[in-house]
Amino acid sequence: MKIAVLVHRLEEGDAQAELIWLDGSAGRVLKSLPVPFYSNIGIVPEHDCLLVAYTEYPDDSPAHEWLDIYGLTDWKLKVHLETDNRAHFNVTSWSTFISYPHKPLVYVYSSRTLGHHLAEDYISVLDLSSSQFAPGNFTLPDCVAGWSASGGSARAQMLFVADGLTVGRLPSDDLDQKVAFWLGPEEGMGPCVSVGPRPRMHSELGHARAILFAPGKQLSVVVSTDGAVHLIDPVAFRYVERQQVVCKRGFGMPIFAAQLDPQGRLLYVGLSLEDARRVGVTERIVVHDLELDKKITEFVLDEPLIHFALSPDGNCLCGAGVESNRVHVINSHTGKIESTILVPGSAQFLIPSH
Repeated sequence: MKIAVLVHRLEEGDAQAELIWLDGSAGRVLKSLPVPFYSNIGIVPEHDCLLVAYTEYPDDSPAHEWLDIYGLTDWKLKVHLETDNRAHFNVTSWSTFISYPHKPLVYVYSSRTLGHHLAEDYISVLDLSSSQFAPGNFTLPDCVAGWSASGGSARAQMLFVADGLTVGRLPSDDLDQKVAFWLGPEEGMGPCVSVGPRPRMHSELGHARAILFAPGKQLSVVVSTDGAVHLIDPVAFRYVERQQVVCKRGFGMPIFAAQLDPQGRLLYVGLSLEDARRVGVTERIVVHDLELDKKITEFVLDEPLIHFALSPDGNCLCGAGVESNRVHVINSHTGKIESTILVPGSAQFLIPSH
């Protein structure tokens, strides 16, 4: 198993970033690549591609948005593309790229700030065979709080969370949180499925903040910060069931801190107390069985994690340590650390790959 890790560090007061390619099994660094600070990354192993999106701020001129495409095997730059909008999420815990499984296409989420609390969100289509974007961008009708691949006829699924960014203010009556399905550039948006209202206060538990998909079961899962789990059928676009992850008193899920095994049975939910949760740090991980609707086990972590992700086969959790500048490979069945790799800085975001 290989792991792509985005690392931040300070050198003589200057913020630097680096992309590290690790061998998780052997516990060693294979390659490294300097990248701009606040980059968003993606990998498409089936098409030998590494993607890096970032903003460049030249002196005395407008900012430019770029997408660089590297070969994953040799890490050599293939294409340097300027983009219309910034390909990013507000935090680095969610990749802005989704690959299409049957064609050399990548869907790219991007946004454009229009003013104070006002933005537009888009999806662009990148053709890897020509290394060019298809003409035009699809404009999303609402504010996106995360997305993933999807099943059925949908190319992607995303959370619409009514936070006011598309209307310039927080709505006074409509706080409904929805799973939205995008059917592709030709068909546009499909049906939306409600998962209930969001709390009015940002600090309250209960916000839907993770959206996941299990290809082996054609199942969509939304997890809220209070441990509520919403199961959705992405083929028939219907709500299936609500479950509850058991959280100890005072614990809740940090933003995006959930992972789903490929077969759609085991859900891994990161939990932490309020101070750690506020800064996105996970202190323990609950393993919840969706078929039995019960907690299986709970891992109390040796070191808190700023980000964790499940390997494609579901056998390992890869986590970025908060305190030690180390990446941990954790057995997803036992919670035991199998290997630890020291990286040259603070790991922020990682993507495990075959």
